[in-house]
Amino acid sequence: MMGTQVQRISYRRSIGLQCSTIYLACGVSKRLKRVKGIGRESKGVEGSEAGSKTGSMKVAKNSVVYLRYRLEDDNGEVLEDNLGEAAVAVLQGQGNVIPGLDRSLLGRVSGERYTVQIPPDLGYGPRQDNHIQRVSKKYFNQPHRLKPGMQTQLQTEQGRRTVTVHKVGGKVIDVDMNHPLAGMHLNFSVEIDVVREATPTEIAHRHAHADGHDHH
Repeated sequence: MMGTQVQRISYRRSIGLQCSTIYLACGVSKRLKRVKGIGRESKGVEGSEAGSKTGSMKVAKNSVVYLRYRLEDDNGEVLEDNLGEAAVAVLQGQGNVIPGLDRSLLGRVSGERYTVQIPPDLGYGPRQDNHIQRVSKKYFNQPHRLKPGMQTQLQTEQGRRTVTVHKVGGKVIDVDMNHPLAGMHLNFSVEIDVVREATPTEIAHRHAHADGHDHH
């Protein structure tokens, strides 16, 4: 696990946007100023046609979608909520968000609201028993601050990964490699503000630029 880097993160900011929960492996969470007058009037869910009457373009692969969401577990506990906050920009079909949420966007339109339940195999996968890995403390930043139960991120050869501290030893730290949301059904309430075509640069970069300009 050469080059591993660790930093403390908030569990509630590690979800579907993994810089926030819905994004994958610290996806590219792009915030923008709230778009007024859109996404508050429609009342449909799941198969809602709200917005289709306005002739809004439908979400397709490589559409940029500005959305807000609330994430709950099966007990109704809110894990993350940005409803009422600035929308998040997602480039559909490019792995910016967990697969189940990404697929659920297809065919949606501006102003639509819907709910969707994401099963583990389309979220963070099933939880694996005994998925503990021992890592040298030299790969952790300020390892003396880490305690069992805390979440942190490891930069691995497969990309950034959220892990849970299992045990802290003298020279090593045992971490649970399961994502904190592994094995869970994820219940999203989604509001779509705006749908637009991606620019060639956004497609090349494989993420949306929140202000629509071609830059990093």
